[in-house]
Amino acid sequence: MDTKNIFSRNDYGLDVRNGQLAKIVDIQEELITVQKEDLSSLTFDMGNYNHIDHGYATTIHKSQGT
Repeated sequence: MDTKNIFSRNDYGLDVRNGQLAKIVDIQEELITVQKEDLSSLTFDMGNYNHIDHGYATTIHKSQGT
């Protein structure tokens, strides 16, 4: 299964936008690695950015900005 997750807050330093989808590929303690829809990978510390949630129930309204 290819479960998507959704970023819920902009972070220009990480180059993520509210509503952007990604797939979690690895979690090591506080570090999480995701693969964004453009196939680029991103690793970040959940202590600094924890605005990611399940994306399977994204509404049309929420996804309009993506």
